[in-house]
Amino acid sequence: MTHSRLILKGFLLLIGLAFVGEVVVMAALDRLLPELSGPAERLVVGVLLAALVGALTWLTLVRPLLVSLRQERDRVRAERARLEQEMARHQLDTRLYRALEMADDEREALGVVSRALAEVVPDLPVQLLLADSSNAHLRPAVLPGLDAGAEGPAPLHGGCGVETPRACVATRRGLPVVFPDSRALDACPKLVGCAGAPKAAACVPVSIAGRAAGVLHVLTAADAPPTPEHVASLQVLGGQIGARFGVLRAMAASELAATTDPLTGLLNRRSLENRARELLEQGVAIAVVAGDLDHFKRLNDTFGHAAGDRALRVFASAMTGSVRPSDVVARLGGEEFVVLVPGAAVEGAVAVAERIRATLREAIGRASVPAFTASFGVAVGSAGERFEDLLKMADQALYGAKTSGRDRVVVAGEGQSSPRRAGDAELPAQATQELPSSPRRRIAPQHDVDAG
Repeated sequence: MTHSRLILKGFLLLIGLAFVGEVVVMAALDRLLPELSGPAERLVVGVLLAALVGALTWLTLVRPLLVSLRQERDRVRAERARLEQEMARHQLDTRLYRALEMADDEREALGVVSRALAEVVPDLPVQLLLADSSNAHLRPAVLPGLDAGAEGPAPLHGGCGVETPRACVATRRGLPVVFPDSRALDACPKLVGCAGAPKAAACVPVSIAGRAAGVLHVLTAADAPPTPEHVASLQVLGGQIGARFGVLRAMAASELAATTDPLTGLLNRRSLENRARELLEQGVAIAVVAGDLDHFKRLNDTFGHAAGDRALRVFASAMTGSVRPSDVVARLGGEEFVVLVPGAAVEGAVAVAERIRATLREAIGRASVPAFTASFGVAVGSAGERFEDLLKMADQALYGAKTSGRDRVVVAGEGQSSPRRAGDAELPAQATQELPSSPRRRIAPQHDVDAG
């Protein structure tokens, strides 16, 4: 029953009761007045009867009606406050969705989270813990704007000590958990260990792609615990964090699969070509170092494809460990690899190839793979050349290294024609010459996979 209907009902009942009371009073007066001699007695009787009717009316109707009206008013106010809170959470949810949708990566998304925390829980220190890609470890996420030295509520301690999603009560249950007092018997063990004054905490789980992958952790003094409104706002935030980070990580995984080689983790041919074109369009001269494992088919046939895969990974690791951060390493396919060395002259590109050869020898000694070697071809171009032409020159130099004994570095365009195998198409008049620093004698392998 609504507030207005209660008022109407009470008004009608008052009118009816007043009418009945008047009839009763008139009947009583008609009966008593003839026996009363003076006006004073008649006045006293009328007042007493009116008081009696009024008392009965207050006790039977007016007082219960006022109580009902107050209860209805309180209920309406509570309902209005609930609806306002729900509307505020809905608006927060919508605004968070729009803001996070514009974030292109996790760093930008964390910036949105930082601003949202400063708005919805400005008086609380909040820590966001997120799992890594293996979902095995929780790490504190760096929130831009709430970093050390930034304005905002200072945390009461170093943060939650939970290390894995399974070790967190909230992520295990999939529900928010509030601990009002660290001294309580059922307080979180991580909270019990907090030093100093008694603490209160709230933990809101974050699910990414359906898996518990994080938690929003709030730590306060025990005399000022997080309110239900705080927890509800953090739930909204946690839901949006999980949804957006799930999309970003799925997109990153898809992009990684499209741009990298699944076996070695290096860039694939398409990514290499795109990066080379970007450098050339920016006017950066590049050197191309083409590398190829020697007698790789024999290694596969002798020791199996598993050993061949390990050899490819060892070679890829040796390449990435021998180059600068600005260099680009890629696998073209099979046992063929390429390194782009921006801004390098011949000597610099050759030095890269020689470092790879040296690193490879050390890596093979540590790894459980059969011994093998690699040959390299180097081509250095200018900003105006096409990457396809440079790659072809490096490949021809690599072919020269193969036919002149393998396990060496050969530079394109230094006075000797590239060797030609029977049945091959005529090669362009590009020349290759073995560097003096490259050994003409092959390194004796531990296994006879390089024989021949």
